[in-house]
Parts: sequence; C-alpha cells; structure tokens
Amino acid sequence: MSVTISSNTLVLNEIKHIDGLIKNLLDAKVDEIIFLDGGSTDGTYEKLQEYEEEYEHIRAIRWKQPRNSEYKLGFRERDRRNLMMDLSTSDCILYIDADERISIDFKEKIKSNSY
Repeated sequence: MSVTISSNTLVLNEIKHIDGLIKNLLDAKVDEIIFLDGGSTDGTYEKLQEYEEEYEHIRAIRWKQPRNSEYKLGFRERDRRNLMMDLSTSDCILYIDADERISIDFKEKIKSNSY
C-alpha cells in the first residue's frame, strides 16, 4: 500500500527554523510540504519561496484575507489549518511546527501502522 504524506506548517517569523525543518522533511521523503505564512517580516516567506522554486512538492502560501471567503475570521489558527488541509492532496496530513522534527523513517512507520 502506497501512502502519501503532506506536511502542513503555519509560520510567522520562523527564519531560524526553516532550513532545518525542510531538510528534515526532505530526508523523511514527505510527499508534499505546505507552508502558510501569516505575514512574516524576518524573511521567512522569501526563504520559503526559494525552496518552492527548487522543489516542486514544496508550496509557500502567504495568508491573505480574501473578500467573501469562507475563511472570514481573520488570522484564527483553525481557519489557516483548514485552508492548508483543503490544499493538501496526500492521504495523510501531518501538522508540524517549524521547530519540530520527525524521524527519518516516519513514512515507513505510518505505512506499517507502527506509530
């Protein structure tokens, strides 16, 4: 059985953690990596855009409050997580913070139900 995994990360001024997290997720062979930036001012979003250009399975999205959107409640975490979930195309979704890491064999453990 082939299970695909999407990681979803909310970020705000996380420049010091981005390189480490992305390296970890790439090493763990996560299929889809989605970041939703809430308006960083430290270069986080620009760094994510660089990764997005280099890797086709990395997406960097800047949160904007669209008019007449179902996501009407501003910067509530629930709404941002729901948006990332809607954008995810994988079988499983992993919500991970920028300063967290997963084991390199995470995907294999999920596939074998040993987590």
